[in-house]
Amino acid sequence: MVKILFLVLVYTQTFSQETNYTFTNYYCENKLPDSVFSLPEIKELRIINNNGRDILLDGEIRNCGFKTLSTKISLLKNLNFFASFNNDFCELPLVLSKIQNLNLISFDNNSCDINLSNMSSFIQVKKMYFDESSLYNVPDDINNLTELEYLSLRNTEIDSVDLQKLYDQLPNCEINYRKPGSLD
Repeated sequence: MVKILFLVLVYTQTFSQETNYTFTNYYCENKLPDSVFSLPEIKELRIINNNGRDILLDGEIRNCGFKTLSTKISLLKNLNFFASFNNDFCELPLVLSKIQNLNLISFDNNSCDINLSNMSSFIQVKKMYFDESSLYNVPDDINNLTELEYLSLRNTEIDSVDLQKLYDQLPNCEINYRKPGSLD
């Protein structure tokens, strides 16, 4: 079965304030096509709903069953926003920590337990989102994230001990937490 991949490449022109969107389609084999890594001006990359069920032409990658990222993603030096929504990533891809301009990471609604053991490697990231993901604990060295300004953990299984650890070790970070099933 051939799957189609839709990718939005977002970059800002240096001679104006306009943002350009370029849509490229590829045949997908559960990974980003190598040709994506030859486009260094990409600023945003979103991998969304890769469960092989539906294709939406809204500028987001669909239907590819991603579980890992190629180390070649570090070639995208201008990438500042990476999002994985409703996928099968089970850990933060360490290769993303090599991208110096990356300041926002989102792993919302991923289906497997997310291992955050390498989270402290993302020292340059300012915002992280793990909403509605299978997340149960935070690493002991979370205090290494001195640049982190915002951490969203809505509807995760973080317990009160780890939540308190976050508040203690990240005093300058706004933490957005809501227990699963709560309405507030």
